[in-house]
Amino acid sequence: MKEILVTGGAGYVGSNLIRSLIDRYQDVRITSLDNYYTGTTENHIQNSKVTYIEGNTWDINNIFEKNLFDIIFHFGEYSRIVHSFDDIDFVSKSIVTGTLEVLKFS
Repeated sequence: MKEILVTGGAGYVGSNLIRSLIDRYQDVRITSLDNYYTGTTENHIQNSKVTYIEGNTWDINNIFEKNLFDIIFHFGEYSRIVHSFDDIDFVSKSIVTGTLEVLKFS
């Protein structure tokens, strides 16, 4: 059984990736980590193979005690360019710190 983490799994790209993984592979369990800043629960895939966790990527080490994942897909950072100028501190923490923590975690 492959354990897969998808950051940003409640967003457009992440949810479509999760759907594709479930359709293609029988032997997977998927965990989505999303802060729901732009992702929504409407994008959740209703399947027993998927678990959704609300949280920020910069807290990944506090959310998961250790890395139990075989594969990590990282889509969980701020992606709205025009709106990013409204909250530079959040965007910076999300992209710079969040990505760094995901890399260290993996």
